[in-house]
Amino acid sequence: MNDVDSVIAAHPQFRWKIQPGGGGEGIMAYAVVGVNKGTGELWVMAVIERCSALNHQHNLGGEYGEMIVTLAGELHDFDDEGRAVVHRPGDPPLFHAPGSVHAPGALFWVGLYHQPCGSSLVG
Repeated sequence: MNDVDSVIAAHPQFRWKIQPGGGGEGIMAYAVVGVNKGTGELWVMAVIERCSALNHQHNLGGEYGEMIVTLAGELHDFDDEGRAVVHRPGDPPLFHAPGSVHAPGALFWVGLYHQPCGSSLVG
């Protein structure tokens, strides 16, 4: 797997949504694999190819705002203290605090993320 199309082909059991990446470049795909509409909780399988995700803020109310697990590729992000991080397969999960804002990017990345209370897009 090295692009959005190959990930979707390898996982046809998911209901994928495809959209342009942040800034109108590249492409992203995601599939909600678990949801709690009452709390906003989300489990999402995601793919980023040659772009950044849309800037989003993790909603308040959970022990953490988001947990990210990398399955393939490298995710370029910032931790909550503003330090650049590159998250790879086998790394411990990357956590973001409730209320934190970020827009991670990648040349190619596949992962699973959990947001206990969801998130909101930011400008």
